[in-house]
Amino acid sequence: MYSGERVDGHLATVSTKIITKNGAEVPADYRFFIRGDRWMIYDISIEGISLVSNYRTQFNRIIQAGGYNSLVEKMRSKQTQFTEEDARGRRE
Repeated sequence: MYSGERVDGHLATVSTKIITKNGAEVPADYRFFIRGDRWMIYDISIEGISLVSNYRTQFNRIIQAGGYNSLVEKMRSKQTQFTEEDARGRRE
């Protein structure tokens, strides 16, 4: 459900509420920036938790523990896993 929008120069936020099966309203904000004449989404925040911030925290933790190459290897591994799962799903 659309709740409103805020535009501040080249940035905008569109506020919505997701209605769950039991009728609870969960706030979800979509953050955009403008490039040329198109608005591009760059973050989603659900109940105040930013997807970008969450990923940044996870990536930093992996880099601190095992270095940049560890992060890249984990991402490649996940990509392979999802590709294989998707291929299996299509065959079934």
